[in-house]
Amino acid sequence: MEDCAHYGFKIDPQTFSETQTNKMKRVKILGGVLLVLCLTQHATAQINYHTISYSANILIALDDLTQNKEVNSDRLLKCIPANEDQYVIFYSFSDADRKTYDLAAWGKLQELFFEKAGSDDKFYTALIKLSNYTDGDYAELFRERFDKMIKQDPDRFCRLSRRVEMYYYRIKEYMNTYCN
Repeated sequence: MEDCAHYGFKIDPQTFSETQTNKMKRVKILGGVLLVLCLTQHATAQINYHTISYSANILIALDDLTQNKEVNSDRLLKCIPANEDQYVIFYSFSDADRKTYDLAAWGKLQELFFEKAGSDDKFYTALIKLSNYTDGDYAELFRERFDKMIKQDPDRFCRLSRRVEMYYYRIKEYMNTYCN
């Protein structure tokens, strides 16, 4: 170990190297996501800041979860897809072949959405909106958990869903089922 007495600690070169390697992997992953976004954008190759910001929030949250760190509420809320474009990005993280992150962290991220929705109306409302975008394999699991959440407190669902724009047809279906 190298002595860094003037700083009051010692540095293990192997641990330092491994930490730097992990950080470089994360930088490469984020860079890869940005490159893919650049290449798949319109012919003008302009990048939508919100798309990059959304992807970055998910990557940071997944990284925190992988390291058993807590994801702050603001970032967690920003990870819930707010439109169809974000849902496509979100759903792409369910692809186990990507191997760019811990798939268990992606599952934990979803669990946290529902946990927070139990006590926070912002998360609950975000999940109401998300209910309209869910599709594919994820939709079945999401709707099962969403129905369970609604059944626990139908009055809360009805109260909060009335605040959401009514062009969301799936929300109308839920309201017809659970609200008077």
